[in-house]
Amino acid sequence: MNKIKNISETIGVITVMFILSICTGYYVLYRITLNEKLAIIQDINSITKINLTSSNIEILYSKNTHSGFHGDGEKLEIINIKNNANVEKKLEEWNDLPVTEDLNILLYGGTRNNIQYENYSELKKNIPKLQSGKYIVIDKQAEKEIENFNLDNKPKNYAIIMYDKTNRKIYFYSSDI
Repeated sequence: MNKIKNISETIGVITVMFILSICTGYYVLYRITLNEKLAIIQDINSITKINLTSSNIEILYSKNTHSGFHGDGEKLEIINIKNNANVEKKLEEWNDLPVTEDLNILLYGGTRNNIQYENYSELKKNIPKLQSGKYIVIDKQAEKEIENFNLDNKPKNYAIIMYDKTNRKIYFYSSDI
């Protein structure tokens, strides 16, 4: 009888430990995911001032190649905006798509003044050519909008943010060199 009782207690302890392990793992995973989401929101909000919150977005894609001592690299985040009139009102202040010729060449490659520009960025290849919506280009060092983006005089650190109004998606591309 004691043997059965010991086996029963052991099974009970193992079951409790298993449930605690699952709950702890879920909590850690949830916290990491939540912290990543909050970091993305903070990054986009600090540059764009559009005041996203964790309740009004869904992160569809996020990749960051920044690494090393100087933090050079690029980042692309694609987010879906849930119904939020305040965010969409702020986006209306941006420029109308499509992007300018110089931005189009920067994002997708092309030729200008007999010079061929290639798109070597794997991240930029995830940005579709949008025809309807809004966009803004930010000089990250000067912390201001670049109104007349020029390939010959582009800043070292910039962000291009495009809003696809039809699909309610924001494409946030950032480059730091």
